[in-house]
Amino acid sequence: MANGVNQLAIGTGLQRHALFLEFAAAFSRSHLASIDDFLGKNPRYSEIGRMTIASILMDYEARFVNRLRDANQENWYGFLWNQLAAGHSWDELTFKNISIVTFNYDRTLEAFLMEAIQGSYGKTEEEAADKLQELTMLHAYGYLGSLVKGHSQFRAYGSGVTSEEVLRVSSWLKVIPETREDAPTFKQAQKLLLQAKSICFLGFGFDRLNLKRLDSHRTCSLSYEGANGRRTVFSCLGLTREQARAAQERCGIGYRGAQGNGYPEGFVVGDCHKTLTETLILGR
Repeated sequence: MANGVNQLAIGTGLQRHALFLEFAAAFSRSHLASIDDFLGKNPRYSEIGRMTIASILMDYEARFVNRLRDANQENWYGFLWNQLAAGHSWDELTFKNISIVTFNYDRTLEAFLMEAIQGSYGKTEEEAADKLQELTMLHAYGYLGSLVKGHSQFRAYGSGVTSEEVLRVSSWLKVIPETREDAPTFKQAQKLLLQAKSICFLGFGFDRLNLKRLDSHRTCSLSYEGANGRRTVFSCLGLTREQARAAQERCGIGYRGAQGNGYPEGFVVGDCHKTLTETLILGR
């Protein structure tokens, strides 16, 4: 979350609250790149911080809802979908062989897959939701709500922003300092990593605390029993060679040699789409 939160939240109604104005000014003066880092240092703003995050992302969903179908093969969402669905009938389509651990709150990927399933196979929203429930989608720090109707935390994608909804949704979010290392979500994430035959880090910031909570030196290791043949790849757009090497060390992967460009083996200097297409980590 960028340091422009005070500008992004204008128009949501939160700016009328004195505490929000105090929080926005303090965050701006901090010059910290991460709102989680700021809230960890200033826990008195935790609640208003979560409400601000919720309002910004809910507004983003409302504006993005009509752009979901823009995700084609040149977008990693579209590439992922085509890898999963190409050549498969409805009965053959399955999400059981893929698990996603995300540190994001938004549900854009789930919403895209819901639309893609309906459009590709001529299915209803309910049928698409049933199929998509095969996908293990773990939001480590909470989310903006379930897309499955009837769920206790159901919230339609792109349904807009109201003060009541902001308050409701913010209660489902956790910022990094509020989460314990032994939280059930991280125990599940560790289990998924240990079971994985391939691991792909996409758009990940290699935050030390997040990696510690994933127990990465154990769960992402290539040397633990059962990891024979495992592949691990990383997108590292914007990272220098030194930062990529540090990220490799933090992940506990161990030195595997360098590529011709000086980056560690398995690190792709590019975005998520380039990482998926160059490594074919989803299968050939």
